[in-house]
Amino acid sequence: MRLKKLTLQAFGPFKDKVIIDFEKDNIDKGLLLISGDTGAGKTTIFDAICYALYGKTSSEVRIANSLRSDWATDDTETYVELEFYYKNKLYEVKRTPEYNRKKKNGTGETKQVATAEIVINDRFINKVNDVTKEIENLIGLDYKQFRQVAMLSQGEFTKFLLASSDEKTTIFRKIFETNFYDILQNKLKSNRLLKEEEIKRVKDKIDTEIKKIENIVNIYGLNDDEIINVLDSKIKEDSESVLLTKIKRDKKNEEKMILNTDLKLIIDLNKKIIDYQNFNKELDELLKNNENIDSEINQYNYNIDIARIITEILNSLKKDKKLLLDKEEKNDLYLKQLEEKQKEFLSKEEKFNSLNNYSKNVDNLNYEINELSNQVKKYIDFIDKQKELKNIEEEYKNNSNNYDIQNSIYENMRQKYYLNISVELADMLKDNQPCPVCGSINHPMKAISNSCEFTKEDLQKEENKLKEIDNLRKRNEARIEQIRKIITDFNILDDLDVIKEIDSVNNCIVNKQKEKQELEKEFNKLSKEKEKLNSDINSLKDNIEILKSDIKVLENSIEEATSLLDKTYEDNNTNYSEYEDKLLDNISLNLLRNKINSYNSKKQELTSKIKLLEKDVKDKKIIDASLKEKQLDIISKEYRELDDMYTKLNSQLDKLKDSTNNIKKYMIDNKKVENEYAVIKILSDTANGSLTGVKRVTFENYVQSYFMNTVLVEANKRLIKMTDSRFELKKKEIQTKLNVKTGLDFSIFDSYTGKERDVASLSGGEKFKASLALALGLSDTISNNRGGIKIDSLFIDEGFGSLDSESLNQALNILADLSGNDKLVGVISHVSELMSRIDNKILVNKTNTGSVVNIEANN
Repeated sequence: MRLKKLTLQAFGPFKDKVIIDFEKDNIDKGLLLISGDTGAGKTTIFDAICYALYGKTSSEVRIANSLRSDWATDDTETYVELEFYYKNKLYEVKRTPEYNRKKKNGTGETKQVATAEIVINDRFINKVNDVTKEIENLIGLDYKQFRQVAMLSQGEFTKFLLASSDEKTTIFRKIFETNFYDILQNKLKSNRLLKEEEIKRVKDKIDTEIKKIENIVNIYGLNDDEIINVLDSKIKEDSESVLLTKIKRDKKNEEKMILNTDLKLIIDLNKKIIDYQNFNKELDELLKNNENIDSEINQYNYNIDIARIITEILNSLKKDKKLLLDKEEKNDLYLKQLEEKQKEFLSKEEKFNSLNNYSKNVDNLNYEINELSNQVKKYIDFIDKQKELKNIEEEYKNNSNNYDIQNSIYENMRQKYYLNISVELADMLKDNQPCPVCGSINHPMKAISNSCEFTKEDLQKEENKLKEIDNLRKRNEARIEQIRKIITDFNILDDLDVIKEIDSVNNCIVNKQKEKQELEKEFNKLSKEKEKLNSDINSLKDNIEILKSDIKVLENSIEEATSLLDKTYEDNNTNYSEYEDKLLDNISLNLLRNKINSYNSKKQELTSKIKLLEKDVKDKKIIDASLKEKQLDIISKEYRELDDMYTKLNSQLDKLKDSTNNIKKYMIDNKKVENEYAVIKILSDTANGSLTGVKRVTFENYVQSYFMNTVLVEANKRLIKMTDSRFELKKKEIQTKLNVKTGLDFSIFDSYTGKERDVASLSGGEKFKASLALALGLSDTISNNRGGIKIDSLFIDEGFGSLDSESLNQALNILADLSGNDKLVGVISHVSELMSRIDNKILVNKTNTGSVVNIEANN
């Protein structure tokens, strides 16, 4: 990846748009120095490059939502845009961080969400996470790997050098993704433990089955083949016993069934003979007890066929005659009531005609009450606005006092703050060198510190408080003017006693409402009275008409029923006297019906049973069955004994077979699991470094050692050169009683003494050299192991101040070699000697309105 152009606006300490055109200014190759005052924003250039690519800064110290410049105006957008080449193809990525900005419409602030966009292979991607993934796929490095390869941040050099073996293991696991090997060796170990548990479960199952049959056969202490032979022999022996017992039991059962059949035939015949005799006796008694049954049947049929019809006609006549009498009496009563109601209505007709005047009077009263109510509301609104005006005026007075106090605090802080800035400028002044403000080379009266203990952010907060109070005061003034205009629009005289006027109008309203209530009460009473009389009259007329129709219908019905009764007497050759003699009440009729039905049913039942039994028992006598019963009892007892013995032996045999089958199956399973366990155990012990008699190294540790050796080879190429072949990084071997474990700790070999020693014993400058060589070696190793990734831009933040002149010269030579003719190596440093040694420079300077960038290039 080679940088072309970086554009940032309102980003970090930079207020305005800053453009660093690496290609145009010819600073895209070789050594590049980034220098400037502390806090000016040198590292921000690193942050901008890293943020454009991954949405994160280079050091992870500043978070994405704090990147907006404090000097930025409300309408200035904060963004970073990076143009870069990868494999000779140009890409452009742009990102905007999350920050709060002033609303475009209305007042207050709104949140500007983070955005990102890039075009790759003619595809426009504009989702933040998707852009990051595309950058990772394109370059072949994620954020953390990019920082290890291309962004060596301030304070990060010695961390890796002095980290413990366990810390390096964690670092290597993230950088080279060796966690896969750690997961694999743990998975193998877990599988080994699972197989051990599985073997134990299978053996427990075999022991359980053996316990089930220990009362049948003893096989404890035998091996697997011996157990199977003993069990098969026992099954064969018990099977023969079960078969012999079954044959004996089945033979005895045949004898029992023959006897049982003979006995049943004898018992059935004896029962039929006895039943036949009893049914004949029962039929004779039934006929004897019902000698008058024919006469009772005739009387029952008369009541059912003839008397029922006559009774229905007589009951209908009686009902219609009574109903006719009732309706005639009610019709006379209604006629009398109608005459009285009509007379009452005529007497009140003049009063009813006056109802229309009531409605007009009520409408007039409603209008007067509404006008008076509006007048009261106007007076109340007038009083409320006067109270609101008084409160706002008091609030305005308080805000004005607060404004004077806050203004005094702010002015005092502002004077101290700007005096402190002049002190900082004074500290930079040197004799015989011109002042950057006035140009004088003499500085007789430098500004003296006023012990300012606050920052520009604190001053800005006080200024914001002042503006907030001033806004409140201005809103008070506008509201006072608005309320005064409303009060004037009420057009109420100043000398009017509004409270007294409200009471007077309210009294008038009460009187009008009372008058209205009296009118409405009288109107409702008279209306209900008229409505009630009309309703009563109409109802009586309707009832009279209905009664006339009902009376006519009843008279016709009585005449028809009388004719039907006479015809019924004639058709059935009977009369009213015979009807009265033969008529039975409902209870007597039901009793007679039940008696007849019971007689017929019983007679039919007995006759059918006698006829059915007669062919089976004719000319036959009862047989004695006691001898057959004794023989059946003896044979049944012998059968039960044989059946119990068969059930017991068969159950024992089934149990033995089931357990034998299970034992055979579990033995097969056990051999299979033990074979699998043998393979898994070897794999687990090898991966976890547990093999006996060999060097014990875990799979992950072995892989990381390979990467560590590669890193050291690359690192020592630079370190030997930077130290004139004095120092060389080595990997320690940690010796224990049980094994030799290859760790990731470093030692330093000193050719002057011919001995190895701990890296912590190096001086500050020596540590920087070792750390830089190690960082560059790590960068090369990561690039080589990420598919030959070529990073054409490398940035190093600080660390050169600890080097002497010779060491600095050696380090610069290394970095110059590293850059070659086509690679950019950017260095952030305060070291003044680098200003003369490195031709290409980006100079970052602080001002009162944000930092600015100047580029010096050897074109």
